Amino acid sequence: ISYLRQNNLQAARQKLEKALEQEPGLATAHTALGIVFEQLEDPAGAERHYRRAVDLDSSDPDSLNALAVFTCSYKQKPADALKLFDRAIAIPLSVKSANRPMLYTNAGTCAKRVDLARSEAYLRGALAQDAQFPDALFQLADVMLERGNALQARAFLERYLVRTKASPAALWLGVRIEQALNDSSAAAGYGE
Repeated sequence: ISYLRQNNLQAARQKLEKALEQEPGLATAHTALGIVFEQLEDPAGAERHYRRAVDLDSSDPDSLNALAVFTCSYKQKPADALKLFDRAIAIPLSVKSANRPMLYTNAGTCAKRVDLARSEAYLRGALAQDAQFPDALFQLADVMLERGNALQARAFLERYLVRTKASPAALWLGVRIEQALNDSSAAAGYGE
């Protein structure tokens, strides 16, 4: 996993495959290997390992989250992915801990494709776990703009920008929000 974090994908793959030779039922190794295969642009290998991890330990929210993100982004099946996210969210913290804000944010980001109200609910769930979680703030700003509430979108984007460095996507969202609010001066400021 350290090799994976260092983006040394070949070494990570070798070490994880060796770990699975020694202990084939290690769900975390399957999840990590799924990430490796996904980054190596081998979606079949990624899916195989994500599914194996979930089969081995269906109470692991991180494995469910990884499979759900893959299902939403690579397979373009948000409805199936949301079922997986819901399963992960339903796992009590007393059973397995997880990065709950990230889990809810991933679900909310996926739900944006099919149901903005559901997306908003997930993203608010992320903020209930961590009121300053940057990805949730950004995604919620986008959802609020899409739902026609530019004023709330502005508030979420401002909270996001306090927490992290402005990205091109955040600046573009700021332009769109201020245009929706008919504030050409603020829109120009984001544009600059």
